[in-house]
Amino acid sequence: MSHDLPPSGFSRYTAKIARTVCARSMAGETLASICADPDMPCLATVRRWSWRHPEFGRLLARARALGGRDGVGRPSGYCPVQANEIAVRVALGESMTRIVTDPRLPTATTIFRWKHRHPEFAEALAIAREALAERFTDAGWTLAMEATRETAYLTEVRLRQLRWMTSIMAPRTHGRLKAVEPADPAREPD
Repeated sequence: MSHDLPPSGFSRYTAKIARTVCARSMAGETLASICADPDMPCLATVRRWSWRHPEFGRLLARARALGGRDGVGRPSGYCPVQANEIAVRVALGESMTRIVTDPRLPTATTIFRWKHRHPEFAEALAIAREALAERFTDAGWTLAMEATRETAYLTEVRLRQLRWMTSIMAPRTHGRLKAVEPADPAREPD
């Protein structure tokens, strides 16, 4: 335990601890993880400090904003670096369900909001899914070539799943149904 904190569990405000909290917050760490450190005050104490010491409150809010954190500790605002990481992880085969469990990345709701508000991110995700569909196609070919009489049924089940997944991920290139242009009403005979 740090000698800057009284042993009773009550944490008195010190500029040194306040600077440490702000520096770690600005580096992107959540207040919960900072306060989980035994050398740091608890979360309620940090919040109380931000009310009782308005300058600290302003510095902490700024540090959190610079660290890309919103009120609940998750990254906030569109971040091209995080968007790129998400697209790369999708292209490598990681599910969105797994990606959103990473505390450094935004929630699923935020990711879907980014997808609708930022066309470049939506395009990056579409390209990532097409790349993954290509990887699945290659995996399917390998499965088919390695099939034996004993593994034929299992291989068929796996290939059906791969075909379905690739048609969902990249319907334009791997879907069963191809888009058909509607007939031009001006050219139709009477």
